[in-house]
Amino acid sequence: MGARRVGKGEIVGRVTDARGEPVVGASALITGDSPQHIDIGAETSADGAYRFDDLVPGEYTILVNAEGHVSQTGRVQVEAGAVARLHISLPD
Repeated sequence: MGARRVGKGEIVGRVTDARGEPVVGASALITGDSPQHIDIGAETSADGAYRFDDLVPGEYTILVNAEGHVSQTGRVQVEAGAVARLHISLPD
């Protein structure tokens, strides 16, 4: 893990299905109403993990989509120099 910039934070999490299994290749998107006012996307890894770093502090909305699942959103507070965690479960 790289060094975080002073005053910036991160969001990390996992995307799982209704059975608790990781959802590989899901799209996680920070929506435009979040503090940086731009859409930033990431794709989940083989264990369902995603990460956003170098974020200004504030409340973020994450939208997660995956084929065969119902899209879900979650909100998380990012603090300067900290890692915020947001795990999202997608119904089938």
